[in-house]
Amino acid sequence: MRRLLMACLILLLGFMFAPIAPSFVCAEEVTEAAEAQMVNINTASIEALATLSGIGEKTAQAIVDYRDENGPFSIIEDIKNVKGIGDIKYNIIKHLITVE
Repeated sequence: MRRLLMACLILLLGFMFAPIAPSFVCAEEVTEAAEAQMVNINTASIEALATLSGIGEKTAQAIVDYRDENGPFSIIEDIKNVKGIGDIKYNIIKHLITVE
């Protein structure tokens, strides 16, 4: 019984202190993953826009209305022309939106 306990302890310690193999991810995979999560403000639905931090249904509707009235956004900074989106909201979402 004592040998069994000792063997279990050694096995457990071996797992606890075993080196963890590093995982390598190439930059292309990271870029593709980031692009997959980007929201295109020229084509996104109200529901998709509302997933952005600080953007609720009312602001998402304002984005769609602005887009319908003025055409597509040329650059992401143009979203600040939408009522309800100022510098603070823009700075929160700028890394999550695209116009391409």
